[in-house]
Amino acid sequence: MLSDKEADKLLKQFADAANKDVLHPLDRQRFHRFVIDCYIWGRKVADVDVRDRLEQLGFRHEKATDLAGSYVHARDLLTEYDKMKANS
Repeated sequence: MLSDKEADKLLKQFADAANKDVLHPLDRQRFHRFVIDCYIWGRKVADVDVRDRLEQLGFRHEKATDLAGSYVHARDLLTEYDKMKANS
C-alpha cells in the first residue's frame, strides 16, 4: 500500500480496471488521472513505490517498471509545463 491513502486508492482503481497485459486507452486515462492527482496535490509518491504497488496489484515486474517510468516522465513534464507557464 502507498503511504498516501488517496494516491493508493487511485492507483488501485486503475489497476483493478486495467488490462494488465496491453493497456487500453481508458486504462491510460485512469493512470494519467493518478499522475495528475499526485502532481496537483503534491503527493510524495516515489517511482519505486508505484512499481512495487503495481506488482502487488497484479502487474508483471516489466510492466510495473514501465509504468513507474511513465509516472516519473509525466511528473517531470507537468513540472516543466508549470515553469514555462509561470515565465510567460
